[in-house]
Amino acid sequence: MNSDHNISDATLEKLRDMLSKKEKISELFNFQVEALDVGYSRLSMIIDENMCNIHGVCHGGVTFTFCDTAFGMACSMHNRVTFGVNCTIDYVSPALIGDKLTVECKQIFSQKRSGIYDAEVKNQDGKTVVIFRGNTRSRDDLIVPVESE
Repeated sequence: MNSDHNISDATLEKLRDMLSKKEKISELFNFQVEALDVGYSRLSMIIDENMCNIHGVCHGGVTFTFCDTAFGMACSMHNRVTFGVNCTIDYVSPALIGDKLTVECKQIFSQKRSGIYDAEVKNQDGKTVVIFRGNTRSRDDLIVPVESE
């Protein structure tokens, strides 16, 4: 049992399995799930030519999708149906073909049904590429039913 969040280890494993296998956008962009925990996710990807604009720079929509996917996974690890209600993104450095990007998303605030998450994308050299912040609202509905444990 994860005592900080009152979620059993079995439920966390089911959530990890579900999010790693059923998130179709991750397959489309070849996002690799590296770590999932309550309020936390880490994903990686390699930029290829299909992800770049006419300037040879990774398209902002790709890095937004990368952050939004990490955001959704971190939110879902609470085992509550949760929706992003707002987000901001700052593109601070370009990502280029061949770059390995890693995004870490962490919950930084939680109160009742609301949450705030920060995500940062870095390249293989540790240089920050994108900074993302998302706000959430949660319902009482469970993603993994407790009785299934």
